[in-house]
Amino acid sequence: MKKMKKAAVMILALTTVFSSVGCQSPKSEIDESKTQLIIGYKSAGYGTAWVEGAKKMFEEKFAKHSFEANKTGVQVWVTYGKDEFTGSTFYDAFSGRAEDLYLGADIWNSMYNENY
Repeated sequence: MKKMKKAAVMILALTTVFSSVGCQSPKSEIDESKTQLIIGYKSAGYGTAWVEGAKKMFEEKFAKHSFEANKTGVQVWVTYGKDEFTGSTFYDAFSGRAEDLYLGADIWNSMYNENY
């Protein structure tokens, strides 16, 4: 029975690792000819389909626009998170984060409720 529990825990751990790796942005696909926009999204039950759709529409709409010298278009990266985008955890690390924009009403609600 003990071996079964260990095996189940290992399978769950591996599944978690591989599923979270699949959600990460493949940084090897950075297009240096485009402006990079990194968005932090707190996925708290709203799902990711709408964010992926908005990302695609934004990239298409601004494909010929220049945001930086010698670059045309924009490449959007989304950082998905939950606990790291909550209240004091988010506020304490905010200045050191790489994201340019944050989405998720709970981020701002919890900061407001905690008087930040």
